[in-house]
Amino acid sequence: MSSSCYRCGAAVEDQTTFCPSCGAPQIRVTIPAANANSPSTPPLPPGTPESVQPPAVPVSFGTPGQIRWRVYRRFAVPLSVVTGIGMAFIFPIGSLLFLAAIVYCVSRYRREQPGPFSPLQGAKLGAFNGLVAFAVLTVLILSLGRDEFRRQMVDVLQKRYAGNPDPQLQQFLHWAATNQGFLVFTILMLLFLLALLLVISSFAGALTVTLSGNKNR
Repeated sequence: MSSSCYRCGAAVEDQTTFCPSCGAPQIRVTIPAANANSPSTPPLPPGTPESVQPPAVPVSFGTPGQIRWRVYRRFAVPLSVVTGIGMAFIFPIGSLLFLAAIVYCVSRYRREQPGPFSPLQGAKLGAFNGLVAFAVLTVLILSLGRDEFRRQMVDVLQKRYAGNPDPQLQQFLHWAATNQGFLVFTILMLLFLLALLLVISSFAGALTVTLSGNKNR
């Protein structure tokens, strides 16, 4: 079979590289049929401005419902320390300040961290305030008023049970006045105080979330 030269039109046999008349190269390029599913515009080679994607920047989103303790501690710890000092020296006023500080801290955290918030999480925040205040109160009692507290404890027990002739009770009063008895009594009292503060602070935190949630709705 033969074909015509594209330059001079002379007949050129197949498999002939150059035209025998004019010497033009005989190059045939086969173009594949376009696929109906292939894009009309081929993708740009990598490195062109259109194909450059912005670098992936990791963004940390807090888990829904998770308390951001680092944020809460920033303003809850100072107020809890102040209320612990207040309860150590002026217990009635310090107790009111303690409750007010919990309401303020939980409300402020809700304003700064919008999103779903449950009363259980409010109870955890309030319990944190109670734990810090208890630690401050314990340190002050044991370091500043230990001797006075021991004297008052022994006086209260003796005045209350001095007229009781029970020998076991009198033996207990004598044991409570010793160093070992005072230590055990102090530990029991601190455990009771810790449980009381945690219950009150947890309830105050949960109640604050409940009331503020109703107000927001």
